[in-house]
Amino acid sequence: MILTAHQPTYLPWLGLFHKIAISDLYISYSQVQYQTDNWNHRNRIKTPQGPQWLTLSVFRRNHMNISLNDMILLYEKPWRQKHWRTINQNYRKAPYFKRYVDFFEDVYRRCISKGMGELG
Repeated sequence: MILTAHQPTYLPWLGLFHKIAISDLYISYSQVQYQTDNWNHRNRIKTPQGPQWLTLSVFRRNHMNISLNDMILLYEKPWRQKHWRTINQNYRKAPYFKRYVDFFEDVYRRCISKGMGELG
């Protein structure tokens, strides 16, 4: 039996999906202390100008006493729209983007529906 565990990350790397695929059991290890400036709430994408950070807006008060699974996303901040716009602008000409654009747009749209704002 192959058991795999990993902390949740925002926009996970492809290797994590491979790790999950070859496992018999995968555990999302989210009951750990939240860490600022970590991959659990941010990631970088490649752009023509170089790497660009995409960071989730989270409530950070008392973050040293809060586990990762108890962190609160700040939906009133416009991070969802900015992230989708940045991804769309930088990857729309990439091979296979058209194949997956509807899926990712739907993910961000559903995320936006939890908060405020529209995709644009």
